[in-house]
Amino acid sequence: MNNPLIIGMITMLLMLSDYFLTLAQEKERKEHYSENYQSYPFNTIEGSPAFQKSVSKLQIINPKHLIATIIIGSGIPILILIMPAYLREIFLGYVWGIFLIVITQHLNNLMG
Repeated sequence: MNNPLIIGMITMLLMLSDYFLTLAQEKERKEHYSENYQSYPFNTIEGSPAFQKSVSKLQIINPKHLIATIIIGSGIPILILIMPAYLREIFLGYVWGIFLIVITQHLNNLMG
């Protein structure tokens, strides 16, 4: 993986997938199991305080998340380019691995 543009686009795609799956799971929570699931301080699926209010409102377009997606999606390829070659795949695997774990958990929760 040596193309920074592809790395950035995949990172952004993973971030957006996570956000949209969070919205889908929040909608499911509100419709079906909100009486059994409570969280504090905002009763929402989202763990990040920066996005909890927008997720609880089911905002599809969230400027904070879009800005974070653009910054992180641009920052990861820049970091990859400046870090030593032997660390690039490890770092990218860590970043993408975290997103894939979260996305898999969202899908698991939505399916059953």
